[in-house]
Amino acid sequence: MKSIKLRKRSQERHKNPNQKGKGYNPFEIIKLIGKGEKMKAYEVKGYYTKSGKHTFTIKVNAESEKLVREKVFAEFGGKQGITRRHIIVESVKAA
Repeated sequence: MKSIKLRKRSQERHKNPNQKGKGYNPFEIIKLIGKGEKMKAYEVKGYYTKSGKHTFTIKVNAESEKLVREKVFAEFGGKQGITRRHIIVESVKAA
């Protein structure tokens, strides 16, 4: 019994309810993702900065504009090897 109480106390000690993460919250994105019934095509224009400024225009299928941005950061950034902070999305239009 004593070890269980100590374990709980140590876990509570390391929790900080006032601490908020920086950037996006992955759990927020998971809530937004549905069954894929409302998928739309979006055209995204923007640029990335990796040894200069390079513009891009890509088409993405997603349910909302918020998810479009996340897909651009994840998929396009993964292919090009660019981190999130170097990708700037200028406009998102329904195609």
